[in-house]
Amino acid sequence: MLQMQFIPMPKNSVKTVVTIGPASDSVQMIKILLEKGADVFRLNASHNDLDYHKRIIERIRSLEKLMKLDIPILLDLPGPKLRTGKVKEGKVNLKIGEVYTFGPNADIEISSSIINKIRIGDTIKLSDGKFELKVISRTDSTFRAKSLDYGQLLEDQSINCEHLTYEKEYPTERDREIIRFGLENGVNCFGLSFVSSAKDVMNVRKLTGEDSILVSKIERPDAVKNLKEILSCTDVVMVARGDLGLNVDISKLPEMQRSMIALANQAHKPVIVATQMLESMVANPIPTRAEVNDVFTAIYEGTDAVMLSEESAVGNYPIKSFVMLKKLIDSFDNKIIQKPTYKMENEEDGIADAAVLLSERINVNNILVLTSLGGSAFRLSRYHSDKRIFAATDKKSTFYRLSFGRNIYPLLFPSLDGFKGEAMHKIKNLTDADKIIVLSDSFVEGHKAKAISLLYL
Repeated sequence: MLQMQFIPMPKNSVKTVVTIGPASDSVQMIKILLEKGADVFRLNASHNDLDYHKRIIERIRSLEKLMKLDIPILLDLPGPKLRTGKVKEGKVNLKIGEVYTFGPNADIEISSSIINKIRIGDTIKLSDGKFELKVISRTDSTFRAKSLDYGQLLEDQSINCEHLTYEKEYPTERDREIIRFGLENGVNCFGLSFVSSAKDVMNVRKLTGEDSILVSKIERPDAVKNLKEILSCTDVVMVARGDLGLNVDISKLPEMQRSMIALANQAHKPVIVATQMLESMVANPIPTRAEVNDVFTAIYEGTDAVMLSEESAVGNYPIKSFVMLKKLIDSFDNKIIQKPTYKMENEEDGIADAAVLLSERINVNNILVLTSLGGSAFRLSRYHSDKRIFAATDKKSTFYRLSFGRNIYPLLFPSLDGFKGEAMHKIKNLTDADKIIVLSDSFVEGHKAKAISLLYL
């Protein structure tokens, strides 16, 4: 009998991406997150060294075997983002009106390439804009700036200023090193920071291979402008609101988020909404009302996944943050959304539309689809109905790709030949369903055909 791997029920309808860091990197904490339903783990290569990330990868993989799970690991590349370096004692408590020195072995370490572009009178923004400082003096190797805010600044934080520009090379040499590390350690899902065009995505694909899963993070105005072409060659897109909010007029961010989600849905590509989803839970055990509404809005607008960053990586309440995020997902009722309509680009779009309509008309809650690259499942997923989409594939990279899709439950088979009986048995055990709609290829008088079938379990 064929053996297959599957994601146990129940599982999130809208998927969760959880960043692992010092607050959540123990075996015990990772196990709890898996038990509570985490869909994807994210490692941010902008922080900590590669030996650290290797240990975390090994912990996740060992728990997978123990718990008989398969979970994608998203390795987030630094990209050409500009960052501070070390700070004394690993953190510095900024105070309003206090002056801090930036440079080698200074209060806040920073590279000479950044220092050379800073001018007296500039306002610099640190840590995704949380802190602003005014530059009051400089030398050839340092500058001094007065803090306009207060709070705790950690190491390796973003720095933005009007005169600072990103490297033109994509991917950077550091990105290439991390890609090699990921592939050597069995990770082929990468977050592409600060992409600006489809060419950037394709440059990375040449290094990672066709079976890789590339998540293009939209955080530059050029990327927003070129989103349609980026969607044509990426696997997943992320609305990365942290840096995007610093690089565009922040008042335009809500409409940009709505528009980017809609474009990704139309292109049947999974979309993640990220950054500051439950930011206050870094320090507090409950979120603000505004954050609760923010998560709800992202789900309502059609996102496939939502992501925790600092909340789970360095916050005081990593498990509570995840439990709260999942509670918000679970409390969301898909039925309040009017089923979106899409332009029919080809016959596959029409078949997906017909399958969803049929499931609603005859009240069948489960759809099974055979898919090689995931496209058929994502076409179904974008309708945001409350139907569960079981997606059967014999490619592990597709299995991981499907893990980002809303309402999609991936099934991985060694082969799709003769899979149907076992799949039906498994789905019946998982759902207690008595019937299911199946999308599959068939043959009529030797000619290949697409079939929509209603099967009784």
